[in-house]
Amino acid sequence: MKPIAELIPEEETCIFGFVNNIKNTKYMLFLMVREETGEIQVSIDKSENPEVFATTEGLTRESTVTVWGKMVLNAHVKNGGKEFIPTKLEIETIANPLPIGEESGKSAQIEHRALSMRFAKNHTAMKVASAVEMAIYAYWSKNEYTVIHTPKLLGTPSESGAELFELEYFGNKAYLAQSNQLYKQMAIQAGFRKFAEIGPSFRADNSNTSRHQTEFTTVDCEIAGPRSVEEVMVEQERLIKFVFESLMEQPKLCSQIGENFGVEIETPIFTRMTFAEAKEILKKIGVFEENAKDFSPEEERQICRYALEKFGAQFVFVTEYPISVRPFYHKRHSETTTESYDLLFNGTEITTGAVREHRPEILIKQIREKAEELNSPNLEKSLESYIEFFNYGSVPHGGFGMGEARFIQQLLKAESIEDVVFLSRTPNRLYP
Repeated sequence: MKPIAELIPEEETCIFGFVNNIKNTKYMLFLMVREETGEIQVSIDKSENPEVFATTEGLTRESTVTVWGKMVLNAHVKNGGKEFIPTKLEIETIANPLPIGEESGKSAQIEHRALSMRFAKNHTAMKVASAVEMAIYAYWSKNEYTVIHTPKLLGTPSESGAELFELEYFGNKAYLAQSNQLYKQMAIQAGFRKFAEIGPSFRADNSNTSRHQTEFTTVDCEIAGPRSVEEVMVEQERLIKFVFESLMEQPKLCSQIGENFGVEIETPIFTRMTFAEAKEILKKIGVFEENAKDFSPEEERQICRYALEKFGAQFVFVTEYPISVRPFYHKRHSETTTESYDLLFNGTEITTGAVREHRPEILIKQIREKAEELNSPNLEKSLESYIEFFNYGSVPHGGFGMGEARFIQQLLKAESIEDVVFLSRTPNRLYP
């Protein structure tokens, strides 16, 4: 069985696919057969090939067929000048009318996701997601990262313990991992120079927005050695540029992205600014401030708009976030700020990164400060196994976690994060 894109003229072979369209004329029956690599017109002459024509009785759109024959060149055929002349056809399944179409609303398409994935735009989104992930792994392989898979079932709440899914675990409490952060740091202390993981995270956040999910995939990197956040940002910038370069080396995929999303994949441009500088810019351009210590979604959009107009940059690193909005393990930059950053892409935050605090006495001090701030007296005790690692020799390190689907959503400028994942999980969606 040969992919349609690999058919050779006059070669006897067979193809398999969905019937995309049926056109029945007086003398001919034309079937447009589609599979992942392309589509081709199957031309059945009723008088010359009555046996094959007879086998098509009852055929409907989206039915599946296997067709034997050969591809021939025909300048009169619109679809690339190629058609398939069959010698045999078998109907594999007869399809009922689809409950949705390409014009159906988002909710209906998500409810019938396996079917809506057949539509070109949704199919392209999944091909892009796959290409992005493959490129990330290629970068890690080229740069000698070690890939490790961390547990997603936790015995104690991770980080601050907020927004966690709690479950019963053989008579004890367990939690779904909100982040692999503590395990990433453990891996570095185990002697790995560069560590990476792509895996699921879970957040019990009742946010019903176009960019939030309760289960999502994160791209995590942790590297030994960085003493400044600039070193971490440079590493992420290299990774993202590598991903873009990889996409640009796939002209067919880039063409599909252009056709379905109106986006041209080109070399990305990055810029940097501190949190204080970003707030000052927002003030000057008249953007309302909701929170002095963080950014609202509108502020993120306006920062990116400013960076695009001023520097031509789609990516904005914002550094030196206030201590109060950062976790205890972020190294301090000053008495009020951290050695950390967020990366904004086309108006949305996709990454948080930082240099980690590796000195145990300072780490414990910051844990106690955060426990007091959060009114969480058991925080230090719950982190005992994590803290212990730092008492046996610890190295400077830093890293980042990037939301994979958010990156792809912004890359394609998709309306919703649900447009770029196979099956989404949100506060209101647990099926299919």
